[in-house]
Formats: sequence, structure tokens, C-alpha cells
Amino acid sequence: MNSCSTKHNTWITRTFHNTTSRFNGYFYANESVKDGLFKLESTRKEDYNKILPIFIYPSPDQAKGLFPEMDKAVKKLSIVIRHHTITTKAKKEIPGACKWIAPSYVLMGRAHFYKRDFFAAMECFDYVARTYKKSNDRFMGMMWLIRTNDELGSISEAESLIDLLADEKDLPKDYKAELAAVEAYHFMLRDNYGGALKPLNKAIALTGDKKARARYTYISAQLEQKLGKLKKASELFKEVIQLKPSYELTFNAQISRARCFEVSSVAEGDAIKKELKKMLKDKRNSEYLDQVYYSLAEIAEKEKQMGDCIDDLRKSIKASINNNSQKALSFIKLADISFDKADYRPAQSYYDSAVSLIKPDFPNYEMINNKKKSLSELIRNITIITNQDSLQRVAKMGTKERDAKIEQIILQEEAEEKKKEEERQNQLAQAKDNAQVVQQTGGSQQNNGQWYFYNSSTVTFGMGEFRKKWGDRKLEDNWRRSSKEMVLEDGVTAAGEQAEASDTTKKASGAKKLKNKKDKTYYLQNLPLTEDAVKKSDEKIIEAYYTLGSIYKEQLLNNKKSAETFEEMLQRYPENKYKLTTYYQLYRLSLALKDQKKSDYYKDIFLTKYPETEYAKIIRNPGYNSEKEGNMSEAEQLYTETFQLYKDSNYTAVIAKCEVADTALGKTPLLSKFDLLHALAIGHTQGVDAFEGALTRMIIKYPKSDVKDKAQEYLDLIKKQKGKGKSITETKKDSIIKSAAEYLFDKDAEYFWVFIYDGNTDINKIKIKLSDINTEYYNLENLKVDYIMLDKDRNMVTVKSFGGKEKAMTYYNLITKDKKDIFATLDPTKIKTFVISSENFPVFYKDKNIGDYLAFFQEKLLK
Repeated sequence: MNSCSTKHNTWITRTFHNTTSRFNGYFYANESVKDGLFKLESTRKEDYNKILPIFIYPSPDQAKGLFPEMDKAVKKLSIVIRHHTITTKAKKEIPGACKWIAPSYVLMGRAHFYKRDFFAAMECFDYVARTYKKSNDRFMGMMWLIRTNDELGSISEAESLIDLLADEKDLPKDYKAELAAVEAYHFMLRDNYGGALKPLNKAIALTGDKKARARYTYISAQLEQKLGKLKKASELFKEVIQLKPSYELTFNAQISRARCFEVSSVAEGDAIKKELKKMLKDKRNSEYLDQVYYSLAEIAEKEKQMGDCIDDLRKSIKASINNNSQKALSFIKLADISFDKADYRPAQSYYDSAVSLIKPDFPNYEMINNKKKSLSELIRNITIITNQDSLQRVAKMGTKERDAKIEQIILQEEAEEKKKEEERQNQLAQAKDNAQVVQQTGGSQQNNGQWYFYNSSTVTFGMGEFRKKWGDRKLEDNWRRSSKEMVLEDGVTAAGEQAEASDTTKKASGAKKLKNKKDKTYYLQNLPLTEDAVKKSDEKIIEAYYTLGSIYKEQLLNNKKSAETFEEMLQRYPENKYKLTTYYQLYRLSLALKDQKKSDYYKDIFLTKYPETEYAKIIRNPGYNSEKEGNMSEAEQLYTETFQLYKDSNYTAVIAKCEVADTALGKTPLLSKFDLLHALAIGHTQGVDAFEGALTRMIIKYPKSDVKDKAQEYLDLIKKQKGKGKSITETKKDSIIKSAAEYLFDKDAEYFWVFIYDGNTDINKIKIKLSDINTEYYNLENLKVDYIMLDKDRNMVTVKSFGGKEKAMTYYNLITKDKKDIFATLDPTKIKTFVISSENFPVFYKDKNIGDYLAFFQEKLLK
């Protein structure tokens, strides 16, 4: 039939193709896209604590869920374009002959866009913009091109298209509204909130969609609030309420308006508080009570009613069950309040709770997490001092008095166990009663007579009760404790602080840690009952004091607390190993605190008792630091000398040189490297606790330096060893320092796969199997299989080489996970496999210490 032909541009053919393409293809494709967008919007939860996006786009994971609807649309639209595009005899499209072809291209582009297939989307939009010069569809194509370029980060392309459309005189009103929203979104992507306001307000004025206008107005209010224009923001939030959008948006507009309250208006403040308290009684707000309480807390804070503020924040946390973002905000505000008052223990607990609820994209996540880490380290060192003091105090008691104290603790433990058992029995009885109530009221009968946890009703009830009391908790051991160690009495912990057991308790316990809390030896095993044990306990206290003072000064910027801590350490331990450094710290702190009397006191100590030290030279000559700082070559020369001393294992000299550098060189970039050498030298000479303390101070002092990562490597290795319940001997400690120090990580280096077998086997069979795998899976990679005797007992096979860590680890996973039959005849306890860079291989082969390299491999490549 001629009416079906795409080669005749007549009224009949145009009518046929327009009608058929619209109702047989485009309509159903559009419905499919709508279904996908409905799925996206219905599963999405808006975060009103952040500025709402103008447009709702799927994340990469959400986009996968839209594939069925979008693929269905693309398929239908492809049929429309293929069968209904009217062309010339040369098969070139006649633009506009079938008016539903251009919209089909736009809709197809949108389907690709929501699948996040941006380049396919761009082809469709670009075709419409270039081909349909006389149709308004070209405007829609250009606007979606702007959106696509924005998502791809092509800022200049997006901006040139915005300018081009803005100059169009024939742009219809609804297209102008769309363009204004697109332009505002373009600015917001780059956090240019001031630039976004003008086009956004234009979109509000032009759009005829009431739902869109309410959302745009809410976002405009958020932008004004972000820019500090609270009065204007309050007016806009009020406009949102008057537009009567969804209840969720209305509620959040009311809450946000309350947060724009300015303390200068007492009457307005009372009115807003009255409105918020009224909202607390509205049953529709039952799931939003946490936000209401938080708003009341913010008003109380502005009015300087800190007691009410804290009370409302706690109510907000208690009321928050499903909104982790809001709960985190309440914890953070409580933490900030405690932090500002230098009340660090609760601040640490609140920051810790907040971090457990938020993700890295949360505003100021890094700052919050750093505060939590600093305060956790602070509390850890305070706990060390408290515990060691308590252990020493109990150790000094007479045998009778000590036994009576332990007997008292055991009785308390028994009473606690009895109380817990009673609570458990009560909970079981309550669960049973609840199950009976469910059954009597027509609940499911299928769980009748079954165990508590098989009954969904009682489990749901139990989870609700748990959340009411404890909130959301991670699934982990000792989840009820903010500090995971077991505190027994007077600060004494069951684990001590990894204290060495005395000879007496080692014999009594068979050199093994006891876990029976009703056994007297359990409490004796960590008491410092010998002179050597007391000395080690004192060393831990000194280390903790010095680290505390450093945290207060470097991380928390609390000079007063830092000075108090250093002074307390000197008072208790006047001849400690940090004496001179501490005197100088106190001299600088006194100057910062403008305490002339104390600064003169510490100045006199250096000038009279230690006149030849670098500290005295700095105090005597205020320009000494500047002179040194300006002489970079001298700093480099000193570092070269210090590093050579470290290589020669002259660790005492390294410590002395580093302490000179710390005070004499000023702010040279090499200072962090000096501190790393200093920490390593301490690790070799002063034991694990001193090494750990030095590393911790480095992380605090250099939070953004490269050496921080290296220090963290050592700390992770130490903590991993301790986490296994193993004591760290001097040999193991040196091994940790060596393994972390010698091996370098470069993800882009050339890598080898390594197989080592500790025993005799037919290596040729292994090589043949590996060659077969390489031929099957890596035929184009030109991999080479080599064999070498590692030593007289161990055989080594290597496969090389791989360009970069990722390729090497893909091969490692293929062999270890999917091809276990290669090693089927071998003893698995004698097998070691790993990947190693060509730079690290000579270091490994020199010492042939598999354990050292595996520690590095697990930390750097397997994580």
C-alpha cells in the first residue's frame, strides 16, 4: 500500500505514519519510560539535610534496575524510526515529514540517559539538534545535550549550548522554564549556589507544573539558607507550604523554616516553638519526630539555652529509628557541644556514634572522622594511665587486702551474672506472652510452639524494643560498650594494657591468659608485682602522657590542657626520656598562653642547666630557626647524615639528630621524614609501646602528609598482631619494621605471580598446568613460566609479567579461586602464592623471608 510507504511524502502517507508512529510505538515507549521513572522516584528517599537536586537521576546501581523499562522503550522507538521515517529516493530523511520521529529520537536519548549510557544518549540528542532546524524538538534535543554534557563533566560544551539557547528568540515559554531549570542545575553541580539562584527563580516564575514549582521553590529556599540569607529563605519555605505539595515536602518546609529562626525576634521564636510542639502531637509526624526535636534544639542553641538544647538532641536521637542521616546530625551537634567545652570523653562517644551512621559523602565526613580518631586516641591514652595507676595501686596492697578486694570483685561478677540471667528469663517470658497475644488476636498460627526466633511477630517486637533502648548498633562483640575492654573495678581492666605478666602469675597461669572471671588468678595475671613489671608500667604511663600532651597541642589545639599534661608528667616522672623535649614544649606553650612567668622559668632551665643544647641556642637566638629554615641545603645534609646513621643501625644517634632537627630546622618539608626516622629508631630501641606512641604522634602531627600513610602501615601491622592475641617480641617487632620499611607499593609497576612449595614435588607438572591456563585465558599476553630453587627445601615458580597490580591480582584470583585442581595433589599447608612487583622481588629474594613479604602483600594488595 502506498500509505505504508516511507518513500512518498504525501498527505495520506504522512497521516498514516504520524498516527501509527504516535499510537503504536511512541505512546507505549513513553509509558515504559514513565514506568521506569516512577520506579526510580518511588524507591528513592530524599535527604532533606542536603540541598535537593533539581532533577532526579539514577545512581549507577539504580540505573541497572531501570534497564528493563528503558530497553523496552528503545526497542519500540527503534521500530518507529525504522518503519515510519519518510525519506527521499536517496533514503535521506525528510525532517518533519513524520512529526513523531524527532520526539522518538529525544525519548530514545532519554532512555539511554537514564541507563547512564551517555554517549548513546548524546548521539540521539545531537542528531535532533542538527537535523530538525525548523522544529521546536531541536530545543529539547539541545537541552538534553546540556544535561548529558553536565553528567560527563564537559562544562564548556554545556555552557556554550546554554548561551546558544538563551539567545533563541522563538523559544516557547515552557521550553524557557525547562532551560532555566537546566541552567540552575548546571550551576549547582559546581556548587555555584549564587549563580544558580537567578535561573532557578526564573524557572519558578515560568513553570506551569505545580509540583515542579514547589520543588524549585524549596531548593531556592535551601540555596538562600546556604548563603546565610535566613529571612529570605524563611519566606520561600513559607511559599512552599502555601503551594500545598506532598506532606513530606510540606513537613520539611516547616522544619527548615524553623531552622531559619533568628534570635533577635523573640516573638517569632515563641511562635515557631509553639508550632513545632504542636507538630509533635500530630500522628502523621510520628516518623519525623527526630527532625522536630532537632529543630527545637537548634532554636534552644541560638537562645543560649544549652540545657534544653542537649535535652532535645537526646530526644531526637531516641526518636530516630530509620533516619540515620538525622540521627548522625544530632550526634554531631552533641559532640560539638562537648568538644567546645573540652569535655572530650562524651565528645568521642558522640563522634564515634555519628561516624558509624554516615558514609564518606556526608558533609564534613573527613573532619568528623579525624576528630573521632583523635579523641579515640586521647581516651585510649587516658585509659592507659588510669589502668596502670590502678594496677600499681592494687599491686602495692598487702596480700590480705588484695585478696579481699578480688573476692569483692568476684562477688560483684556473680551478682551481675545472676541479674543478667533474670533479665534473660524475663525477656523470654515476655516474648512468650507476646506470641500468645498474637495468636489470640488472629496472628499467624504456623509458628505455634516453635522457638522464639522462628516467630516473626515476636522477633519484630524484640527488634523494636531493642532499637528503643539501644538505637542502631553494629553487629560486633561487646556492642554495649563504648570502650571494648572489660573494666573490672577502679579502672583496672581484665586485659591490663597488654602488660607483661609477672613471673609469679606466669607460673600460676602456665604463661597463658586466663579467662575465668571467677578465678582469683584472672585478676592477678596483669598486676605489676615485680620491680621489672613496675618499670614497664611506668614506661607505658610516660608514653601515654607524652602522647596526650601532643594530641592536645597538635590536634585539639588546646594549649592549656597540653601544658597541664606535660607538667603533670614532669611532676610524676622528673627524669623521663622526654624531659628536654617536654621542657621545650612547655616553654613554647607558655609563650602561646602569654604566661611570662612560666616561659621565663623554662627558659632559665635551658640557659643554666643545658646551655649547649640546640634548645638553648634557639631560645638564646630568636632568629636561629629562621636562619636554619632558609638554609635548605643544611637541612638536606642533616637528613642525609641521619638516614645513613639509620642504615648503619646507629639508632641512638638517629634519635639525637632527629630531636635537633625538630627544633632547629623550622618548617622544612623534610621535617616529616625526620620524624619517621625518629619513630623507626624508637621502634628499634624502646619497645613496641614506645614505637606505637611515636607513630600515633606522627599521624596526629601530619594528617595530610605522605609519611602518615607509612606510619599507618606500621600501626596496622602492630594492631593486627595484637588482634591475634600474640605478644610482639623484639624479633617480631623488628620484622614488622623491616617488612613495612623495605617493600614499596606501586600499583602500576610490573608484577610477577609467585608459587612456592616447601617440599619435593614434580615441578614440571605444575609448569605444564600453568602454561595450559595461560594459553587458554592469556593467549595474547606472552606470559612466561620460570622455575628456580628458592633454597634447598623450597621450590619457586613464577609467571611473568603483568602490567600493574590489577592484572596481576586478576591472575592471582583465577589461580587461587577457580583453578584449585592445579594443586590438588599437593599439601596445602606447604603452598604459598602471591604477586610481587619487579622492584620488590630482589628485596624478597635476598632474604627469602616469606612471612615478611606476605604481611606486606596482605596489607597492600589483598585489601
